Amino acid sequence: MTETMQDQVSENPAPLNTTPAKEVSGSGPPRPDRDAPTGDEIAFVQRLSQLDRGDLAALRRSAGDTIAEGLRKVPWFYGPRMGVDRGRHEEIYFLVATLYGLNKLGDTGDFGHSMWRLAQAGGNSDAIERRFWVLLDAQFGETTDGGPTGGELSYRLRQLVKLAKSKEVGVHWAQLLHDLKRWGFEDKSVQKKWARNFYPAPNAGPSAGEDKNLGAPPAP
Repeated sequence: MTETMQDQVSENPAPLNTTPAKEVSGSGPPRPDRDAPTGDEIAFVQRLSQLDRGDLAALRRSAGDTIAEGLRKVPWFYGPRMGVDRGRHEEIYFLVATLYGLNKLGDTGDFGHSMWRLAQAGGNSDAIERRFWVLLDAQFGETTDGGPTGGELSYRLRQLVKLAKSKEVGVHWAQLLHDLKRWGFEDKSVQKKWARNFYPAPNAGPSAGEDKNLGAPPAP
C-alpha cells in the first residue's frame, strides 16, 4: 500500500457494523445505506447461485477475464436468466460472476473482513497482509468509453479469491459487487472500509450466521 493510502486509514479501525439504520421519529423513512448492496445486486448473486455445475465451470475458466476475453466461454451471460445491467458497470458484473465460479462460499462481511478471516485461517498471515495492501492500491483498466474493466485489480482479486477458497473462506458476493462499482471514488471510501475491517476489534471472531451458498447475509 502507498504511504498516501496508509495515511487515509484510521490507526484504530472500527469493526464491521452490520446494524441497520434506525428511523428517527418524525424524520420520515431512513435514507438508503450507500454501503449496502442493492436489491438488484443481491438478486444477481442469487441468480449465480442457481447456475449448474457446467455453467460454474465455464465461469471459472474465465475468472478475471474481461468480457471480450471470456464471453465466448459463457455466451449465455447476457441472456435473460442473468438479468445483467448493460450499463457502465457490465464488466464488473462479469468479473464478479467469473470469480464466483472460483469460490461460491458466502460470508457476511465485506472483502476486507474475508481477508481477515483468511489471515486467521492458517498459513502465512504476513503474506496475506502484504497481498491485501497491494490489492488496495490496484486499479481497474478502462474500456473505450471510460468504464472500469480488467487491469491489476481483477488479477489481484482472482488470486485472493482462489486462496480464500483453498482455506474454505467465503466472500459476500453482493457486497463485493456493490463495492467494486465504487472503487474509483476519489475519497477511496471502499478501500478505507476494507482496510478497517481487515483489522477488526480485539477478540472479534468470524461473523455469525454465514450463508455458505449465496454470499449474501441471511434473510432476517
